[in-house]
Amino acid sequence: MIHLGKACTGLEAAGIDSVGKLIDAARSGFDNLKNFGAKAHSETMDALKALSSVAQADGSVDWIEYAARRGFEIIPQQSSDTETFVNDILPAACERVIRAQFEDRDWNIFKRRLLVSKEESETLQAIGDVYGITRERVRQIESLCLDALRSPLIENDYRKLAFRFQPEFVEAFRSALAHYTDLGVPAWIKSRWIRELAQLWQASETKLMDHYRLVAEILGFKSIPSSCSILEPLVVDQKTPNSESNRWITLIESIHEILSDGAARDSFELAKVLKAKRLPLKNVDEIPFLIELCSTVESVKEDLYRLRFEYLRGRANQAVRVLNEAGAPLHNTALIREINRQLPRDRRLKNVENLVGQMSSDNRLLPIGKSGKWSLAEWKLETRPIIELIEEIFTDEGEAIHIDDLTERVLKLRTGSAASISLILSCNPDRFRRVAPHIYGLTAWGKIDESSLLDLDTTAQFVERYFEQRAGKEVPFKELREAFSKETGSESRSAAGILANNPAVKIVRPKTYIRLASFNPNWRSEPTKRTYTRRKPPQVDVIVAAVTKKLEQEPTGERPLVDIVSELEKELDIRRATIYPAIDQSEAVEKITIKGSAFKICRLTGRSHNRFPELPKLKNPAWRAECERAVEKLTPKDVDIALFLLGRQFDQAMRLLLEAARDQGGFPVSEGHINRLQNRIDWAVSQHVFTDKANLVLLKNERNERGHEPPAPDEQEATMKYAPYLANLYIDYLIMIDDRIRGFKHS
Repeated sequence: MIHLGKACTGLEAAGIDSVGKLIDAARSGFDNLKNFGAKAHSETMDALKALSSVAQADGSVDWIEYAARRGFEIIPQQSSDTETFVNDILPAACERVIRAQFEDRDWNIFKRRLLVSKEESETLQAIGDVYGITRERVRQIESLCLDALRSPLIENDYRKLAFRFQPEFVEAFRSALAHYTDLGVPAWIKSRWIRELAQLWQASETKLMDHYRLVAEILGFKSIPSSCSILEPLVVDQKTPNSESNRWITLIESIHEILSDGAARDSFELAKVLKAKRLPLKNVDEIPFLIELCSTVESVKEDLYRLRFEYLRGRANQAVRVLNEAGAPLHNTALIREINRQLPRDRRLKNVENLVGQMSSDNRLLPIGKSGKWSLAEWKLETRPIIELIEEIFTDEGEAIHIDDLTERVLKLRTGSAASISLILSCNPDRFRRVAPHIYGLTAWGKIDESSLLDLDTTAQFVERYFEQRAGKEVPFKELREAFSKETGSESRSAAGILANNPAVKIVRPKTYIRLASFNPNWRSEPTKRTYTRRKPPQVDVIVAAVTKKLEQEPTGERPLVDIVSELEKELDIRRATIYPAIDQSEAVEKITIKGSAFKICRLTGRSHNRFPELPKLKNPAWRAECERAVEKLTPKDVDIALFLLGRQFDQAMRLLLEAARDQGGFPVSEGHINRLQNRIDWAVSQHVFTDKANLVLLKNERNERGHEPPAPDEQEATMKYAPYLANLYIDYLIMIDDRIRGFKHS
């Protein structure tokens, strides 16, 4: 602390290692000390005189004044400004320290190695070649310069140093080191390590990235690169054994490889594969920690992981991911648009042909006819061309069909449009033939004279005359059809279709397979096309009605989409692959995706709200006041601030929950459980305080998201679509946390 240099050898040999012992030795004289000459004596006495003039009665010392009296340089000259700390103060301080202690060459080596961006940094060999020294000597010079910075900043050791750091400068590094130590994280992804420090120092992440290695070395961290170029390096404490950090790298690379097919897997599945490969995984509990270190992986929901979209290998895997999230077939133009939206600019698709080419060779993806839409094979949807479906329906029915009936039956089998069906019927005369207005059959049934096509009234008049001759008695439909064919020259199957779709004909099916026909005297009041009485409404209407009912029962009119689909799957006995498209097609409900996650909200269309019916139930007045302050800011301009306030309150509440559980509830809670929000969530779920980890993780991710730079105006508008839902979710959990804390206190 008192900057002794020459005197250190003699004093250490004599066991003099404190100021008190030094003063005692000075009183009795230094004559008996070995290796303690005139220079050492003079240096020591100067130090003691300066110290005596600045030491206070309570033992405190003004070390800046002490350094000034010794004639040492004060670095930096002014107090640290956090906004310019990384940009200006840190580089300038490094230059002054190294120039004060070393040669100009050493400063140039340090600058080219540690004060430039990674791209501009010179190699040890390149610098050694320029100065005519070995690469090992370059490394030694770099290490000596770092020691001159690290020793006083971290260890408070100014031995042999002729400068003094400002207290604010020292505090910046020591608070950062204390912060990382308190977090207790054994390893970090490099970008997260930098982001954590940037938030602490209120500095630019980009500038910190340029000076990353310098800061990391001073704080005692090192980078461990991966052989997989797309995986970020790990940042670990320099004391971490290489065997341990290399083990992490090996496991992380394997997890990335396992998930590269795009499928999601849980901890057990990942552990099973890693163990099968005889990799050094300790146990399945280690998987969440390894996932945190794998920069290419994201959490889908509780204990389910997958590769981030931009790291998926191949366009087919990307298309499978997009379709799975959409839950319904998509046109290839919609696919390429969504894929490009989730990719960085330099990796986007340039044309549809490239995407279609790669999807065509993957058996998980199926084109839906020639519509341009694609489906997942696992959905088992009808994907044949519409023209083939029309032919099959005509063949199965065995008679001509009204175009409306045909359209309805085709669209039940697969997606399409009524216009396309009409176009197919009219543009393929070699396959289909109009046998009457709006009624079609197969051309293979026989040629028809277009001039003899019967309209509705002409057919009805024939039917009326036919039944008058039979005194209005009911007859087998076959007899009526044969008479009509003979009268008009129509092929029998065409005749059957014309009659079946005419309102003058009533058809009944008794218990036998014979259809009976009778005359409908009220046919003139019937609609111009045949209608059918449905026993039940269409499936899409049933699904949408059920969804609407569930949403109307919610005070906020919103619910997670996955919860609604799961309930309907059980209640209606309908596959989710059918439910998702029904919701997509409905104009009554809409889906809202929360940015940065796969989480979707379902709500009544246009029913956005800022209602928080549960807020009065929050008993803690301070928490309620903070929530009220937050919800007042739920506007496009301040939505990010509102969610930040709620996320911060949630973070603090979770900490108080664990402390109350430890102090008053008798639960096993360690500091490791408390120090990170993720650890608090894991503890709460493991102790069954809460059961829905997916919601807790969603709130944690939103809490972290608000620590970034403010969003652009268009992003704020998008955030407002789901912000009220998140606000209500935060309030719900704050109420539950408050109730649990009160329960601990009264138990």
